[in-house]
Amino acid sequence: MAKSLDRDIALAQVETEKKMSLIKAWEESEKTKAENKSQKKSSGICSWENTKKADLEAQLKKMEELVGEKIEEKYSHGIPFIIPFPFKGREKL
Repeated sequence: MAKSLDRDIALAQVETEKKMSLIKAWEESEKTKAENKSQKKSSGICSWENTKKADLEAQLKKMEELVGEKIEEKYSHGIPFIIPFPFKGREKL
């Protein structure tokens, strides 16, 4: 009878270890799924940020070009350009 009891205990331990192994594998699988999902979202956000940054840089460049053209137009027609001199005041060129 002792052998039968020892065998039942050993079988119970094997079953418990098997269940624990399955639980651990499931937990790892869920953890990996969550990490992959967050990585995908993070990648999407980075892509969106890069697109917006490029769009804004292009808009800024256009605005700078327009401002440069306006300044060039304004001062290329013989209008005197005033430069501030710190010690002499303002002088016309």
